Amino acid sequence: NSEPLAKYNALIESGILQPDSGQAEVVARLNSLHDALKPTGLSQIFKKKSRHEDYIHGDVGRGKSMLMDLFYESATEQRKRRVHFHAFMQEVHERIHDY
Repeated sequence: NSEPLAKYNALIESGILQPDSGQAEVVARLNSLHDALKPTGLSQIFKKKSRHEDYIHGDVGRGKSMLMDLFYESATEQRKRRVHFHAFMQEVHERIHDY
């Protein structure tokens, strides 16, 4: 299965990850977003003003980037790019400055 939750559970079953309730909550929300993207694609999600407004946060080393990587790998959208939040914000500021 290519869904984030299935990938996360497989990592736990293989012993690579230890169960973590915080991660499980986030990956469940990412899985819901993954499912919402299936029929419509990312552009349609934003056109419909979706309520997927969650912000993933937590202490350093909690697995935020790893969970986002699972989501990215699972996304079937053809046009996608994985970028860390801080790098994304730097790009936004550079574009604002250039403008």
